[in-house]
Amino acid sequence: MKESKKGFQLYLKNAIKYTLIIFPCGPSCAGFQIWAYSFDMDRPLESLAENYTEEFVNRCFDYRVQLKINFMKKYNCDGFVLFSNRSCKPNAFGLYDKRNIISKLTGLPGAVFEADMSDLRFFSESQVRAELEPFFEQLRSK
Repeated sequence: MKESKKGFQLYLKNAIKYTLIIFPCGPSCAGFQIWAYSFDMDRPLESLAENYTEEFVNRCFDYRVQLKINFMKKYNCDGFVLFSNRSCKPNAFGLYDKRNIISKLTGLPGAVFEADMSDLRFFSESQVRAELEPFFEQLRSK
């Protein structure tokens, strides 16, 4: 049974009446340059090390949690949504734990939904609805 993309978009449009922050994969949200690196040819090894260690996927779990909390405070969010991208295991690792920790530290509701940015067969409207509906109920009850 094919799920209705338009119907799901309408569902999301009607459901989102709050200030939310949605963290897609990581680096693009975090303000890092994803595909461009800056190399100092006078310091090639140091430049390589700096670029590698500052990349979002190479940061520790606590740094990722704190970065998300900082964004949420900055934009005065009512909740947050984390995207577990099956094509990007380093960014998807630990998202359910991350949701629990962020909710505990901020008191804000959070949700995680799973899909794949490269393969639409892994997107299930019913699964995403099942994850987001309780989340929106939490927001309404605040």
